[in-house]
Amino acid sequence: MLEQDGEKGKVIVDTEKNETTIMLFSEKEYRTIASDDMMSLMNNPFQSYQYTLGHGEEAFMGSETVQGYECEVYQIIISDTPAMTKWHAKNLDFPIKIVQHV
Repeated sequence: MLEQDGEKGKVIVDTEKNETTIMLFSEKEYRTIASDDMMSLMNNPFQSYQYTLGHGEEAFMGSETVQGYECEVYQIIISDTPAMTKWHAKNLDFPIKIVQHV
């Protein structure tokens, strides 16, 4: 579920088709865009991380505990500047926190 500026909707990502569908309930409409489109990337931190990784280098930064989960911390560096940081929970094998440095 998505809510922005009072507008309610839903975002559905189809990884097999590389498509993102955005539904706006009040307008009774939907729009399908490519998952690597900037609008889609802004709404999907996981896809955004993968996209950004294609433009930089990923570096292991160490380990850290986040909300009780032991995580490996990775950072994407572009032109010597941190772009994004990811905390990947070891026992979940899934990122539980992603920060974009803008």
